[in-house]
Amino acid sequence: MRSLLIILILIASPAFAQTAPVSEHEELAQNIAQGGGVSHLDDFLVSEHEELAQNIAGQLMCLCGCKSTLATCPHTDCGFAIPANKLILDMLNKGQTKDQVVAFFVEREGEVMLAQPPKKGFNLVGYIFPFVVILFAGYLIARILGAWTKRGEMKHAPAGATAGNRTTDDSYSERIKNELSDYEE
Repeated sequence: MRSLLIILILIASPAFAQTAPVSEHEELAQNIAQGGGVSHLDDFLVSEHEELAQNIAGQLMCLCGCKSTLATCPHTDCGFAIPANKLILDMLNKGQTKDQVVAFFVEREGEVMLAQPPKKGFNLVGYIFPFVVILFAGYLIARILGAWTKRGEMKHAPAGATAGNRTTDDSYSERIKNELSDYEE
């Protein structure tokens, strides 16, 4: 967050941008603020680490407010994605690994930088909870449909016709047969 504030100050104040940079990252921001450097992701990802840099940029969120990753930020003059992408490429060119680059951004900006939260701790709730809800909803729907089906069967059954009242059913059947035979004669 501190670096983002420094970048914004450097871009907004050309006089301040002329001061000596504190680190390589601020020097990059100063170069971009003065009109130098790059204007878009495609313009500077042209090294042997291009594919890896794009992969890393796809795993990190842009913090300009667009809710995109660094690789897909729609702003061609983004004050966060452009320096961050350049920084990723610089770090890779200096021999740092993918994990080191990602860890640097997470340490600097927090887990909000990750496009996909890590599968540990409380974040597991986000991965497991949807499946639990779907299974529970399926169970409830099955129970409700089962209750409705039983209720529908009970409404259509003749009064007094139960499994334990089989003799009554037989007597009614006999009576119907007798009446039908009398009618046929």
